[in-house]
Amino acid sequence: MTFLNWTMLIGLAGVSIPILIHLLHRRRAKILDWGAMRFLLAALAARKRRIRLEEILLLALRCFLMALLAVAMARPFLPSRSTISWAMVLPALLASAILGAVGVAVWANRRARWLLLIPAVIMLTGAVTLSIIEHYAQQKKWALGDQGMDIAIVIDGSMSMMLDASEGEKLTNFQRAIDEARAVLGACKSADAVSLFLAGNSPRPVVSAPSYDRAQIADALSSLQPTGGSMRVIDALTAAAASLARGANSGKKIVLITDGQSIGWNVADTAQWEFLAGTLKGRSLPEAPEIVCRTLPMPANFTNLGVQNVTFSRRVVGTDRPTSIDVTIMNTGVGEVSPSRVELSINGRRSLTQNIDPISPNTTETVRFEYRFTKVGRHIVTARVVCEDDMPADDAISRVVDVTDRIKVLIVDGAPSIRPLDGAAAFIDIALSPPPAESPGNGANPSRRRVDSGRAGSNLVETKVIEAVHIAAIEDFGEYNVIVLANVSRLPDATARAIGRFVRRGGGLLLAMGDRCEADFYNEWRSPSGDLVIPAKLVKRRTAVVGRPVRLSVGSFLHPALRKIAQYPQSDAADALINAYWQVSADEYDPHVRVGARLETGAPALIERKHGNGIVLQTTMNLHPRDTNLHVLKCFVPLVHEFIYHLSATSMVEGNVPGGVDVTIELPARRPAGGRVLASGSSAIDEPIEVITPDNRRREAAVLSRGEMLRVRFGPADDPGTYRLVLGEANLRRYEASPGDPAGSAFVVVSDPDESRIKTLSEADLNAIGERVPFQHVQSTDELVASIAGGVPGEELWRQLVLAALAVLVAEIFVARWIAIRRRLHAAGSVRFGAEAIDIETFRTRARQLLKSPGELVETGGNGKT
Repeated sequence: MTFLNWTMLIGLAGVSIPILIHLLHRRRAKILDWGAMRFLLAALAARKRRIRLEEILLLALRCFLMALLAVAMARPFLPSRSTISWAMVLPALLASAILGAVGVAVWANRRARWLLLIPAVIMLTGAVTLSIIEHYAQQKKWALGDQGMDIAIVIDGSMSMMLDASEGEKLTNFQRAIDEARAVLGACKSADAVSLFLAGNSPRPVVSAPSYDRAQIADALSSLQPTGGSMRVIDALTAAAASLARGANSGKKIVLITDGQSIGWNVADTAQWEFLAGTLKGRSLPEAPEIVCRTLPMPANFTNLGVQNVTFSRRVVGTDRPTSIDVTIMNTGVGEVSPSRVELSINGRRSLTQNIDPISPNTTETVRFEYRFTKVGRHIVTARVVCEDDMPADDAISRVVDVTDRIKVLIVDGAPSIRPLDGAAAFIDIALSPPPAESPGNGANPSRRRVDSGRAGSNLVETKVIEAVHIAAIEDFGEYNVIVLANVSRLPDATARAIGRFVRRGGGLLLAMGDRCEADFYNEWRSPSGDLVIPAKLVKRRTAVVGRPVRLSVGSFLHPALRKIAQYPQSDAADALINAYWQVSADEYDPHVRVGARLETGAPALIERKHGNGIVLQTTMNLHPRDTNLHVLKCFVPLVHEFIYHLSATSMVEGNVPGGVDVTIELPARRPAGGRVLASGSSAIDEPIEVITPDNRRREAAVLSRGEMLRVRFGPADDPGTYRLVLGEANLRRYEASPGDPAGSAFVVVSDPDESRIKTLSEADLNAIGERVPFQHVQSTDELVASIAGGVPGEELWRQLVLAALAVLVAEIFVARWIAIRRRLHAAGSVRFGAEAIDIETFRTRARQLLKSPGELVETGGNGKT
C-alpha cells in the first residue's frame, strides 16, 4: 500500500490535539486541611485507577479518530498487484498513533511511557518505509516512456468465448473482449500505432500493420465475430510480433484478451515457447515486446450440452446397406441438462430424430441412428442436440461423408489352379464378392471366368481376378481402389514401380504372403521415390508342428480393421489356427510402420506401412487353407471386407479436416463416351474458383493444376463448419463435381471437442509462461489500461477510512456519555450539617454516599492534609 498525498501524513501530528486538550483541562487538586480524609485513602486510590482507565480509553478513541482523518486525507492507495499488503502498513500507522497518545497520557509513569512510545515510533517508521518501497516498486513496474508505442491487440475468437459469462446482462466473453479492446484503444496516446488480430485455429489479421487511424480500428472492432474452434496462442503471438516489426515506434507491446481457456496454450511444449521467445528477440524488433494478457472471468455455474463427435460404422460408406451413425453428446456444465431431442440432418434436411434422457455433468451419451444413403457422392451429415444452454455454438456439428457404389479391387493370384477354390486368391475373391445363386454347372473356376469382365451387381466391392503372369499387361492401376497380391512370388520391375506409384497416390495394397513369395524381391522392393514398400522384411518361412498349430492373439488386435473382429464373444477369431507363416522383421521404431496383430508366440501377424498417401497392409500368412483355417470361421468374410474398406479409404479425399490448415481438393476431368479427357478451354482456365465459408463469406481459392485432375488449394481454413467449393460454369463442364453437391465440393473444418470443456489456465501455468517470455497477467480493465497509458492501477481507501472515522466518532460519543452517567456529572450533590450529624451511624452513611458521588481528584500527603 502507498499514498497519493504524502504531505497529508503530517496530519498525524493532529493526534496531539486531544492530548493537549486533556492536559490543559485536567483539573488541579485543591489542598484542604481535613483530618478525616485519611479514613477515605483506600477508597480514593481505587477510584483514581478507574478514572485513569476511563480517561485513557476516551483519549485513545479521540486520537484514533484524528489518525483516521489524517490518513484518509493522505489518500491511501492499494495497487491491484501490491507487493506489500495493506495489513502491514495501515494498521501500523493507526496503532502507532494510538500507542503514542496513550504513552503521552501516562507520561508520569516512566516505564509505561517508554513501553508505549518505542513501539509507536518503530511501527510508524516501518509503515512509512514500506509505503515508500511500495511506491517506487509500483512506479517502476508500470512506468512507460514518453515515446509512442506499437501495440498489437489480439482477441481470442475461440468457441469458449461465446459462453455467456455475465449475470443478467446477456453478454458473452467475446463481447466483453471487444469492450476491453476499445478501452485499450481509448488509452492509447496519439503517437501510438495499433494493429488488430482475431485469434482462432490460425491468426486472422484484421488490421495487419500498426495504424494511427483510430476510426478504422474502431470500425473493425465493431464488425468482429468469433471464429469458433480453439485459439492457437503461439501462432497468434507470432503473427502479432511480425506485425509489430512493421511499426515505426521503438516501444512494442502485445495485448492478448482471452478467457484463459487452457486449450491451445500448450504450456508444456517448451520447444514452441522457446521458438516464440526467439521470435520476440529477433533482429526485426529493437527489444522483446511485453505480452499483456487480460483474462476475462469465467462463470462459476453454467449449463452446456454439446455434440462431441459424429462417427460412422464403416470407413467406406456404400449404397448397398444402412450405415450406423453414432452421435456423442456430453454435458460439460455443472448441472444436469434435459435435452428435448437429437436431430440428424442429411444435406440440410432433417431426416431422423430421437429423444434422449437427462444427462448428468461430465458424462456422455451416445445416440445411434441407422440411415441408408441412396445417392453416390459427398454428403453433409449434421447432428444437433435441441436444448437450452449457455453455449449454443457446440449444439450442432457437421461431418462430410463420401458415399460410393463401387470399390474396385484387383486380385492377383500367385498360385492359380484349375480346380475350384484351390487358387491362392479363391477364398479372398469369394469373401469379397459372393457368387450369384445361378452358379454355372460346368465346374469351371469362377475366378478365371471373370478375368476380363469382373462381376457387377449390388455388392459394394467389385473384384477382378487375374493370374500373376498377366499383370504385366496392366500399365495403369488408377482405375482400382485396392490391389491384392495373393502369394505372388515376384513382380516385373515396371509393374513393381507402377504399383509403388499407385500406393503413393492414395491406393491400397494388401500383401498375403504365402509359400511362393520370394524374400529377396519383397525385401528390396522400393517405389520410384526410393522408399521401401513392404511393411516388414521376410526372414524365414515357418511351419507349425503337426497337431500343434499356432493361434492368433486376439488381445493383440490393435489395428482399426480388426476392431469388429476382436469383439468377443461375437467373434470366433480366437479359434483361428495358423499352420504356416513368415517370420518377419518389422522396424517398430519407424513412425510409418505399426504392428496391428500378433500370433500367440509374439510374432507379427499383421503389419501396416504408411506409404505416401496410401497404405500397404501385410499378413504373414496367405488367406488360404494351406496356411490357416480362417476361411471356415465366421470372422473371415468381415475380416477381408474390413481390410478392403481400410485400404480403399485412402483413395478418397478426406473431407473432414482440422482447423488452421490448407485444404487441397481434387476433381477429376469429365470423360465423354469416347473416353478421352475434354480439352481445357480458355474460359475454364481464366474462371476463378471461390470457396464459401461457414459465415457465408466468399474467398478465392488457388488453382494448383488443371488437366486430367483439377487441384485447388484453399487456406488456411480457420472457422469450424462447412465450406463449399464453387466452380464456374466452364469448370463444371470440364470437371466432375460431387454428385451430392452439384455446385462443387464441400468439406468440413472440425473443431476440438475439448474446447467445450472449460478448463482455465492455472497460476502455475501463468508463472511458467512468464519464465519463458516477457509476460504480464492483468485481471481488470484498470490494470489493462494502466499497462498501456501508464500509472499504477488500484483502489483508493479513503472512503473506507472516512466510514471508519464516523464509526469511531459514534463510539467516542457513546463512551463519553457512558462515563458522564457513571460519574453523575449531570447531578449536583449537597452536604448538610446539623444535629443529626452527631449520630455516628448517620455520619458514616453520609460519608459513603459522598464517596460514591462525583468529586474532584485529590491527593493526600503524609501529614494528613488534603
